[in-house]
Amino acid sequence: MSFDLLVSTPRLPEDLGKVWVDGFRRHGFEVEPSPAFDPASWRGGFLPFRVGAAPEALVGLALPDAAVSGFEVSFGAEDTFFRFGSGGPTTEFAMLCLGAALLAEAVDGVYENPQSGEHHRGAAAIDAALAEIRAFVKAAGPRERVHHSFPGWKALGVEV
Repeated sequence: MSFDLLVSTPRLPEDLGKVWVDGFRRHGFEVEPSPAFDPASWRGGFLPFRVGAAPEALVGLALPDAAVSGFEVSFGAEDTFFRFGSGGPTTEFAMLCLGAALLAEAVDGVYENPQSGEHHRGAAAIDAALAEIRAFVKAAGPRERVHHSFPGWKALGVEV
């Protein structure tokens, strides 16, 4: 079963990658989105990030070295869709929820969790995302608490 989030996005920030880098940093993450990422031309799918650091409380493990993580994202005319596949790692779930909330915060959009029917805006979106992440990490088993070392952009098939 997948977990989906929807963010109303009347516009996308041209510097969305920087918005995410700065926003994740505020929450203890050190991330670098794929160098090929441009929201204007993104066709959807898994957006990889290099994760240099992440708070153990939000990912359920101490990262021994840089990780590859990210989330599935696609941009519509007025909405952005995020999806997490069942059984995925805690790092991806944390990045998905927080990434969606940071986008909602940046554009004053609404963060919607279709599973619960909840809608949040601004700081409330961040709080909702953090609560969802903490609940997921608390329930996560060994299969979700995994580390995938970052192999480099070339190994991931990303043009640098």
